[in-house]
Amino acid sequence: MHIDIDLYASGTSPIHSFDPRGKLLAFFILVIVISLIQTWQTLIFCFAFSFTILLLSNLPVRLLLKYIVYPIILLLPILITLPLTSGGEVLYGTYVVIYKKGVWLSLFIVIKSTMMLLLTASTMFTAPFNKTAWALHSLYIPHAIVTVIIFSYRYIFIFMEDIRRLKISIRARGFTLKNNIFSVRTVS
Repeated sequence: MHIDIDLYASGTSPIHSFDPRGKLLAFFILVIVISLIQTWQTLIFCFAFSFTILLLSNLPVRLLLKYIVYPIILLLPILITLPLTSGGEVLYGTYVVIYKKGVWLSLFIVIKSTMMLLLTASTMFTAPFNKTAWALHSLYIPHAIVTVIIFSYRYIFIFMEDIRRLKISIRARGFTLKNNIFSVRTVS
């Protein structure tokens, strides 16, 4: 089975029909605006706007959840450490002190990051990759950067396909993957 890069690019949603250059330009502007947000009111407004764009793109919820699960796992240390170390008004404190400012700040960061990831998904999954790369080039992104992006993106999927074939061949030979040094040596 070949892994399809542009599986959802042929949809009929309003976001699919936008010109890739305009979509990328709007994406860059939205990401800059989201990164500069300082207040909760603006964050809620931008979240509603981003969610509307996501709904208009008609992308499957399962795809979006699969797309953001690992970055959210990487954000977990922020959710854990900021409430414990930020200082200010104590929200809870007997043995472990949890600060109110840290809770709000960590939530603020995670929500902003999630919005940016979901906007990236709605931008990248609603256009064929070759058109998106052409749009980057037509927006005067340097040719070397566009070429590196194209090669990186393509080889990620080639690598994933090779891993999939490796798993099939290992399973066909009766090997079961375990968490030990023998398994690591065999797979590497």
